[in-house]
Amino acid sequence: MLIATGIVNGWILSGSVPALIGTDYGWLLLAKVALFVTMVGIAAINRLWLTPRLALTVTSPRRGEALLREPAANEAPAAARTALRALARNSVMEAACSAALC
Repeated sequence: MLIATGIVNGWILSGSVPALIGTDYGWLLLAKVALFVTMVGIAAINRLWLTPRLALTVTSPRRGEALLREPAANEAPAAARTALRALARNSVMEAACSAALC
């Protein structure tokens, strides 16, 4: 609904596609839409890829056994740190996009 009203409002204010590209308002609107799409993409990566990856490395049922028996068990904490760093980096990028939209 928000996207639909934004499209209608942008169409009413700009009038046409050439006016959207040829005016300062149109360029600002396009820049804001690009930032919003970027922010949603980063949020999707965080939600669909990084968060499950972090959850798997932290709450794996075999992790406790692996830490006691296998020397390669140090990979699980390293993978968790990597996922956590990527999640933190992407969260900062998402917040920066959000701040730029205001």
